[in-house]
Amino acid sequence: MPVNKGVADKNKAYYKWGMHGTKYYFNPNNAKSEQEAREKAAKQGRAIERSIALRKTKNHLRPTIGGISTKYLFEN
Repeated sequence: MPVNKGVADKNKAYYKWGMHGTKYYFNPNNAKSEQEAREKAAKQGRAIERSIALRKTKNHLRPTIGGISTKYLFEN
C-alpha cells in the first residue's frame, strides 16, 4: 500500500500509510519536516507489512491433522 499525502488546512498537511494509518503531520513550508513525516509513514507501512507476513508464516507452519489445527488437540 502506498504512503498517502493529505491536507488538514493551509498550515498543516500529513502523510499516512494506506487508508487507515496514523497521520504524521508536517508544515508544508518545511521540507525537512515533510521528509520526516513521510519516512515515519513509510516505516509504519513496513512494520505492518512485516506483521502480516509473519502471521501468514506462523499460520502456515502450525501443525495440522486433516487441515485442523493441532493447537488444541493435545492440551489438558
